[in-house]
Amino acid sequence: MRKAKLSRELSAPVKMGEPTAIQNKLAIPKSRSFGSIYFGFGDTEDGLVSSSTPANDRLPPELLELIFAHLPQHFPCIGFKRGVISPDSWGVAQVCKSWHGPATRAVYAAVEVASFDTASRLLGALEKYPHLRTLIRTLVLPMTNTPSSPPRGMRIFLCIINCLDMLDEVGIVVPYTSSISLIPRVGKLPGELKKHSKLTSLWLNGYWAEESPLPSGLTQTFTQLRYLNLDGVLLDIKPSLLHPLPYLRTVVCTHWKTLSFLEEWLLDCPMLHELYFQNLTFHHDQRALRICSAGKFTRLGLIACSGWIPAPPDGLADMLSKIRALEISTSTFAHFYPHLPRDLDELKLDLNDSGPNVIDAIVGYLNDAVLGRLLLVVDEHQPWFLDHKEEIFQLCSERRVTLQFEFRPCNCKAGE
Repeated sequence: MRKAKLSRELSAPVKMGEPTAIQNKLAIPKSRSFGSIYFGFGDTEDGLVSSSTPANDRLPPELLELIFAHLPQHFPCIGFKRGVISPDSWGVAQVCKSWHGPATRAVYAAVEVASFDTASRLLGALEKYPHLRTLIRTLVLPMTNTPSSPPRGMRIFLCIINCLDMLDEVGIVVPYTSSISLIPRVGKLPGELKKHSKLTSLWLNGYWAEESPLPSGLTQTFTQLRYLNLDGVLLDIKPSLLHPLPYLRTVVCTHWKTLSFLEEWLLDCPMLHELYFQNLTFHHDQRALRICSAGKFTRLGLIACSGWIPAPPDGLADMLSKIRALEISTSTFAHFYPHLPRDLDELKLDLNDSGPNVIDAIVGYLNDAVLGRLLLVVDEHQPWFLDHKEEIFQLCSERRVTLQFEFRPCNCKAGE
């Protein structure tokens, strides 16, 4: 009976910015300032509160890790394995001594630094408490830099990266100004980044108004990469300098020019089969690419894309005819659905917008599609979703389509 009750609490919807039922029941203290909790609670047992429920001390670490896996979190980048736990849940590490270790590991596993000030505090914590350095596996450094950012920014970032020992996912800025970019304008990788040669996921965030170089030495250094996100990165490096990556599975592009430039290199990457376009505007005069018609990609992502009226350009049309799985954002789906492939193993649709045109597009697509699975990413309590949920259930049942949901945390008051 007790196990069943705990299971219901763990599976209950989690709301961003609000304490969960478990947090309320176990009197998890509210987190203090960002620096004192996020970059301080893992250092010492000072400030821990004793649990009012003795049974808490008897929970095995494995069960605690399952509990902490249900804390509110967000994923800073498409394709990253780890989510960043919401600041409202950082206080779990202060509940009791038995929670301290598992909670510290959970919160430090993925760190997103939002400002130069917090970067300085993080660096101070890593220098003062070296045992924290092995906990951070995913690191996302500031993505919103401006020319007014402090010149010491790059140095702080590089020191943080140099402190860490176990990184396998990194998001960093490529040149905006030489004072804040981790990668200087000459396009060479700094030694601090080369230290992490076993990275599996790398997000390079470029500046859209100018050509940001793909750093030379990247493919020679990060030979274990499975995921490469070239967000806003245009290229000024010879493709002949890029070595094939034997394990690369997924590439994200925001420029058709990038795909064109990397075509021969991507064709030589033997495991590559997923391509995502993000914030890209398609044009009819875009050159058809051999990589699009080669059948190399079986999964395509179209995230916040536009253009392509009344039909997709030839290069993209070739790719659409050969993929088996499609991941697409709401606005892109509503805009493009008449031209999307009708024979797919999986369609993943992120319903981040509401409106009758979205539901009409889903219904229109399902009515003449041969689809194995429909995966909807939704905010569970959104009224427009609740209004049309049964309609989608019924249509999928009639079309013999497997329907699955992936629920995002939301801030609404429903379900309380």
